[in-house]
Amino acid sequence: MDRPEIILAPGPTPIPPEVLLAQGSPLVYHRGPGFGDLMREVTSRLRELYRTDTAEIFLLTSSGTGGLESAVQNLLSPGDEVFVPLAGFFSQRWQRLATAYGLTVHASEDPWARVWILRRSANAWRSTRTSRRCC
Repeated sequence: MDRPEIILAPGPTPIPPEVLLAQGSPLVYHRGPGFGDLMREVTSRLRELYRTDTAEIFLLTSSGTGGLESAVQNLLSPGDEVFVPLAGFFSQRWQRLATAYGLTVHASEDPWARVWILRRSANAWRSTRTSRRCC
């Protein structure tokens, strides 16, 4: 194929040549002395990016779905009730994860490609009355 490499999440996003070259470098061993230095540099730069000196930086070495699953697994318990405003692919992923984990899911059905309106979802959330959490 005669096109540059791209990332399709949430892309397309072109990959800079220096990133492609860095992928050919040796990996940093996660139990070696260089890994601690790398983690300190990454968290320091994230604090700079998020303009904070006090926030706890928590890195997940997973896909976005792994982050969603971690949130469901660590913040909720089977049987908890949650509200998920359905307005596209990623909200459906939240719904599937919550259902698979045994949560009681209340959802609003908003058509795709329609402007998501917070007020409409907030009213739908309030109408469930038992949901304490919104995903």
